[in-house]
Parts: sequence; structure tokens; C-alpha cells
Amino acid sequence: MLTSEIKQEIRQSLEIAKNTTCDFKTRKVQNKMIAEISKILTDEYPNKNVLCIEAPTGTGKTIAYLLSAIPISLKNNKKLIISTSNVALQEQLLNKDILEAKKYLQKDFKFALAKGRYRYLCIRNLINLIENKTSDTFLFNDELSNKLNTLLQNYSSQKWDGEIDSLENKLDDNLWKKIACNRLNCTAKECEFYNDCVFFKARRNIAKADVIIANHDLIIIDLMAGNYIFPDIENSIFIFDEAHNLHQKAVEIFTLNLN
Repeated sequence: MLTSEIKQEIRQSLEIAKNTTCDFKTRKVQNKMIAEISKILTDEYPNKNVLCIEAPTGTGKTIAYLLSAIPISLKNNKKLIISTSNVALQEQLLNKDILEAKKYLQKDFKFALAKGRYRYLCIRNLINLIENKTSDTFLFNDELSNKLNTLLQNYSSQKWDGEIDSLENKLDDNLWKKIACNRLNCTAKECEFYNDCVFFKARRNIAKADVIIANHDLIIIDLMAGNYIFPDIENSIFIFDEAHNLHQKAVEIFTLNLN
């Protein structure tokens, strides 16, 4: 139910945005979008739980869905999962829009970025590669040995967070594959490095977050695999930003190529 409390909270956040943002403009289309999202998320439309919105550039779509969906998800103890189709929009959400929404809503909530397992270092794989370098199939030299030891030292001293996206000097793809986290050889809680594993730390942060930023690929893969990464879909609200790309992502993931 769309209570007067939630309505007041959304109106107040818009008022704060207007009074604290120098270039903020009141837009009828944005207000309409906020109203429709609020209604669909609070069962104001019986037997309907999906809303599809297309709006022109300059509408303020991101702020509209954040200011309406966040208070409703928090009020109903649901996880809000926002999915995008590209990294640029993820970074904008993470570094700008979510922070603005937090300021306007004046609410304390936790948010996290969800990435695929391959984006994270496996500390066990890295140590094994360093210790068993002579048995590896690629040409191992002093330069490469130094590079791997530097990675280990930087991760151990917390100079590097263990994510490929934050590496200053990018690694060759073939080398990263050897030290990245992967499902095939992961022993999860049986691993001696489980408590220090950057992948499982990230998953624990996701479990604690109220708002999760993800991408279309990861959500489709998770649903296909049995919903192991994200919170229970029955207790979540999904927003697919740039949903016009969703069908193509699904086709790519569900396609098998043979030669």
C-alpha cells in the first residue's frame, strides 16, 4: 500500500533536491515516473508487478527510480537490485547518483556493487602459481615472477583490493585466468584462505547491502544457475536500467556456438 508516510518521504526528498541542487528543475514527466513506480511497487495496481518506462533524455530517470524505489524497498524489507548494461552507468550510479539519493532521502542505507567471480583474485591460485612456477606451461621469467610476487605483497598489505578493475598495470588475459577466482577449483569454506578471500568478502557485502548495483549479464547468469549470487528474487525489487539491451544479453548468454 502506498502510505501517506512514503508519499511524504518522497515529496520531501524532491524538495531537498530542489533546494540544494543549483540546476535542479521540476519536471512533470519525472514526477509522473515517480508516481507510477511508487504505485507498481506498493500494489496499487492489482495483479500487476511489472512496469516498463520509456522517457526522453533529460527526464531525470535515475533519480526518479532511486527516490521512489529506495524508501519503498526499505519500508518493506526488500532488496533493491539495479541492473545496467554497461560499466559507465554502473560507475555513475555508484559514485554519483546513489550518493545524491542518500543526501536527498536523508536515510542511511548500505549499497554494494556486484561483479562476476572472474573479476576477483583467488589468493590460493596466485600462491600456487608462484610456488609451482617450474611446472607451469607458459614461459616463466624473472620479470613475471616479480610481478606475481608484487601482486601478492600488495594484496597482503591491502595496497590492492584484489579486483582486476583496480589494477594500475593491467595483466595479460591468459595470466589473469590462472590467478582469478573460478567456480571449477573453488572449495569455498573448505579453503584455508576463505576468510581472506576477496570474492567471498564481496559476496558478504552484497548480503548486507540494501541496494545492489549489478549488470544484466550477471543477473541472467545467476537466475539461470539457481539464484546463488543475489538475494532471494522473491524478496527483491529489480530495476533494469537500459532494459532495451536486456533481450540481447539474454540471447548471448543462452546461445551455444559449435564448429
